[in-house]
Amino acid sequence: MSCGCTRRKEVTLKNVGGMEHEEPASPAPEPVLKTLPTDQCIACCQKHMDEAWCMFHEYGYSLENRRFIRGNLRAIVLHSYKEWTGIATLARECALLVQEAEDDKAEEKMRELCELIDEEFYRVNPEVKERLEALEREKKA
Repeated sequence: MSCGCTRRKEVTLKNVGGMEHEEPASPAPEPVLKTLPTDQCIACCQKHMDEAWCMFHEYGYSLENRRFIRGNLRAIVLHSYKEWTGIATLARECALLVQEAEDDKAEEKMRELCELIDEEFYRVNPEVKERLEALEREKKA
């Protein structure tokens, strides 16, 4: 489940049998696009936040869901710790609150994290915000 941020980069290494090999100079290899867990990407952060939020509010909330939530929150940390330290710090705090079964506090902090990530996503992707605003104007018209 990629966020699509791979469109921004090209990787010229291919994974062949668990080993990375450079492709021969000719013919030119097709670029292999992949997102690494530590790539700084606000779209990945938003995707992981959406998954964590949905699982947190799913009926039948269970230990398996808690693992999924914590994993997604910690994935946010990896995708944000260099460029968005505030987001990374809050995501780590949320993961710890879920781990410690402090669900009321976790939900409050996760709501704050949702807002921070969405704000930054729209700042980085102003064209998306413009389209959303246009849709809202159409609804009101």
